Amino acid sequence: MHRATHWFFWVWTTLWCAISFPLAYKVWIVDFARTSWGTRLFMLPFVAIGAGMLYWLLIQIVHRRRVGDGTLNASRQTAQAGDTVQVTLNLERGFDDAREVTFRLIVEARDDDSWAAVDTVIASATLHSAMTSVHASLVVPRSARATSFNHRCRIEARVLPWKHAAFEGALAIAATEVKYAPSVETIALNGSDAFGKASAPPPPRGAKQIAAATWQWTARSTVLKVIGVLLIIGAFFWIRSALPWAALRSWVDGARQIDLRLTGELLFAVPFVVAGLVLAAIGLALFLGSARYTVSRGTLRSEARALGMTFFEKQFDLTGLRTLQPTAFARTNQKVSSYSLIGRDASGEARWYPITAGSIDELQRLAHWIAHTAGLSDVRFDPAVSDENMATRKHRIGGKAPSTPGERSLAGWTHAMRKIAWVVSAMAIIGFALMAASIVTSR
Repeated sequence: MHRATHWFFWVWTTLWCAISFPLAYKVWIVDFARTSWGTRLFMLPFVAIGAGMLYWLLIQIVHRRRVGDGTLNASRQTAQAGDTVQVTLNLERGFDDAREVTFRLIVEARDDDSWAAVDTVIASATLHSAMTSVHASLVVPRSARATSFNHRCRIEARVLPWKHAAFEGALAIAATEVKYAPSVETIALNGSDAFGKASAPPPPRGAKQIAAATWQWTARSTVLKVIGVLLIIGAFFWIRSALPWAALRSWVDGARQIDLRLTGELLFAVPFVVAGLVLAAIGLALFLGSARYTVSRGTLRSEARALGMTFFEKQFDLTGLRTLQPTAFARTNQKVSSYSLIGRDASGEARWYPITAGSIDELQRLAHWIAHTAGLSDVRFDPAVSDENMATRKHRIGGKAPSTPGERSLAGWTHAMRKIAWVVSAMAIIGFALMAASIVTSR
């Protein structure tokens, strides 16, 4: 953990415990006979969270003191996917007995304002007694992309059993030449300028021609509908339990002067109510949402629509494609439950398209029809499942700004949600402080 992050967590934990611990002491010890069981149980999660954060910070200090200081170095500063890198941990002091050391090479992709692990390579080595140095070899995975604003690679080492004391380092990944070899099962898709002919492959269910050589269809997912219904039901019970009905009635009936406790309860409940509303909105969007696709000569346009709004809209250029191929989109019990489509140009570089199907055969029929409708010539379909990962999908679809006018991405929605989260979190902290102040000053 970086020093700035470490101190931030210490300040946050101190403030949290300074409010929740005295308040719990007053509720459970001082005013035990005058408080209800609901109030007592309400305080337990906050005390547990504070104790958990405090334990986590203290255990890091204990582990770091047991291990001591050290450095983690790599045999090279820059590597490419598939290269072998030797990492070495150097400690200031050794141990009386042998210790196991775990090394990790972690490939990460930016997920909004945070980092998410895409792939991890693990190796173990033994630090013998009285020795201060140990090394291991790690192979950079094929999923590693060139280091950029959205992609990075880091290494870390932990001496067991003190796993909370981590030594970290960075490893730059250089771009590699894309190499792709089609499988022996690759077949040709005849899609060259055959618009409207009887030999054309059948269109997707519900597809209709909206203009000359332009087709459009809408896809809906039954699984997403079921998930949406479950989220709506859960949001209903969540909001019902989160609203402080007694405080709300007292506030409405009430009082003409400011009451710290009532104001604090209402402010504290705001983020929980907002979370329930967001959960309900997501469930409703999943239940009513649909994906609309438009295929014309050389282009594919994808739109994600729900509640009368377009959340995602992007136009993809299909010209220059030579191969269409499936890649895993979703997995259930370690098995692929749905596939999506990627296209490769003459160089073999992959471009991901938001077209999904439940089987490779279904995806092949859809790819055949898209190639035919878009007027693509000399296009092949390779049924071998590609190992393209989530990082590639984000790289191709995401971005701070749309690439052409009229496109929309989820970046604006996520940015707005982060602002709302900060505001309601501040309201909750203020409300919690007001409740604590009202209890402390009640006597």
